[in-house]
Amino acid sequence: LNNLRRRFPALQRLTNLRFYTAWHDQVLYYGKLSPAGADGRVREMILVAVNLDPDTPVHQVSIEIPLWEFGIADDGAVQVEDLFTGGRWFWYGKWQQVSLDPAVNPAALWRIAAP
Repeated sequence: LNNLRRRFPALQRLTNLRFYTAWHDQVLYYGKLSPAGADGRVREMILVAVNLDPDTPVHQVSIEIPLWEFGIADDGAVQVEDLFTGGRWFWYGKWQQVSLDPAVNPAALWRIAAP
């Protein structure tokens, strides 16, 4: 986590924390926006989802991807990088399904960026 904090400016600030919707009582879900560019637009953000129950896997939880932070419509797409595994893909639409298992991945950190 310390390496990620040094690598991403969004993780170095305290005033950029925003909580978002996760449809599960045991999941804490928030984002940290990168500083806006010269044009005032956000280029990337870090999303974090944490399973708060150390004994029970959350097999599926719907999370709301804050596409509006990038000025993207609800059916738009963002590039995703899993900061723990290095995996990369696209998320299409503002609702995504994720799993959080305390034995495997009790938390997830993603970097998302407008394509």
